Parts: sequence; C-alpha cells; structure tokens
Amino acid sequence: MQAWQYMGGGELFRGNILLEYIADTPGLSGAELAKVSGVPYADAVRGLAKLKEFDVVTTASETISEDRIRYRYTTSDDPNARERFVSAMRNAETIR
Repeated sequence: MQAWQYMGGGELFRGNILLEYIADTPGLSGAELAKVSGVPYADAVRGLAKLKEFDVVTTASETISEDRIRYRYTTSDDPNARERFVSAMRNAETIR
C-alpha cells in the first residue's frame, strides 16, 4: 500500500508527499506534481486541496485558454501553517 492510499487522513498524507516536491521545485502544476511524485492525479488533487486548506501552499493562476486555468503551487510564507498541517497529520495517524 502506498502512502497516499491510507484511508484515515489520506488527503493529509498525499499532501505531505507533494509538499516535498513543491518545496524542491516551486511553481509546478497539479498534473506536473502528480507526474514527478508518482501520485495519481486524482489523489494529488485531493492532497493539494488539503495543503491549501491548511494554508501550507499558495497558488498562482495561469490562463491556458479562454475557459481553462492552471494553478501553480509554491510553499506559503505562513510560519505556522506547516506546524498545523503536521499536527493534523499526527492526529490522523493516531486515529487510524
């Protein structure tokens, strides 16, 4: 079983995997993060949503076409965001 397949807190674990790639290579899109991390795209989207929920990452939008927008991810400047995220991950781990 891969880390992103955990049932309890799965989105948190997916986000944590992606966070390392975002920190190493800021500005990647969700599809690019899925590709480099090996996390399936649908799972990557869920993990990125959790990272955004905890303000661990920020996004910059880029227009691809008239009706399509791509988001690029970078780490947040909020010094407490990562701590809150890690705490939530620990709680999810304890609950499992």
